[in-house]
Amino acid sequence: TEIYTLSLHDALPISNRDYIYLASLHVGTALQQAGDVLEAEKIEHALLDQIQAERGPGDPLTMQARERWLASLIDLGRSEQAAVGLSALQRDMETLGSRESPLHLEFLRDEAALAAAQQHWPEAIHQRELVEAGYSKLFGVDNDASIRAMADSAATLRAAGRFADAIDKYLDAYGLLQERYPGGLLTQKVAYGLVASCLDAGRPAQAGLYLGQLNAAALSAAAPNRNWGARLAYQRGRMAQLSGDKAEAQRQFALARRVLLPGSEPDLAARIERALNN
Repeated sequence: TEIYTLSLHDALPISNRDYIYLASLHVGTALQQAGDVLEAEKIEHALLDQIQAERGPGDPLTMQARERWLASLIDLGRSEQAAVGLSALQRDMETLGSRESPLHLEFLRDEAALAAAQQHWPEAIHQRELVEAGYSKLFGVDNDASIRAMADSAATLRAAGRFADAIDKYLDAYGLLQERYPGGLLTQKVAYGLVASCLDAGRPAQAGLYLGQLNAAALSAAAPNRNWGARLAYQRGRMAQLSGDKAEAQRQFALARRVLLPGSEPDLAARIERALNN
């Protein structure tokens, strides 16, 4: 990807470089969403250096590139480095004045992700609410960006242990997605979060309404680099366990262990082992 971008960059006059920069940003975002965060960070860091050298730190495109790079740093667990970068980005963004732009909302989204990574739950939830409200104001509720923000809020509520609130938020997002993209990739991801939250809350019957709609292949397309076969078997085991079917629970947990790739997803592997030994 970098070779292609650089060769295309060199072939075009300087007046067209913005198109190449934006295309490269989209490449980094696509890699991040596909789970290849290391490669995304590498591309975004190089791109940031290039844009900043040409246009300066206060240019909107430079800030957009920095925001994308910081999002990858947070995903990689490099919280201290990301916190320093977010402070610098905030100073630069203050020169723009607007607090209702997509760039500002993505900055708030990064702040929320960083707060969640540091388990500062009240701050993370508050920032998620601001992002959700901001996108709804800009584009309306029935919009991809608004629905993604809603799903992010639900995931943060779940991580904070507020399972009932997470279920309500996931249901809002799921309802909108079912109208727009029934069976779509984002719909699958939201449905998985909904199932997990229902099981966290001890609601196996409610989880069962959505668990059967999940498809490992579709989830793998939506979020690669995760073992969805093992994840779904684990959730089926949890549902059986909560429903009192110990034999089926053990069967599903054993299946999850069998299909989980060795060395992948150590947290999931640990949960499966605990469930089998429970």
